Amino acid sequence: MNKKNVLIVVAHPDDEILGCGGLIAKNNQLYNYHVLILTDGTAGRYDESQQQALISAVKKANNIEIHHIDQI
Repeated sequence: MNKKNVLIVVAHPDDEILGCGGLIAKNNQLYNYHVLILTDGTAGRYDESQQQALISAVKKANNIEIHHIDQI
């Protein structure tokens, strides 16, 4: 079965989990998820090392690709 691709665009790191976490978890086997993060989130509640740890955990748990706007 070919999985369809889903693009989730968020402003800050972890917004994909807060806003779409249930959808991602429920449909993980049906879709390939790609998350585009528009900011680095450094002005938010996480420092850079925490952000990287969070992103790594999300990618491993949900098989999703994380992209930052400055990387494309």
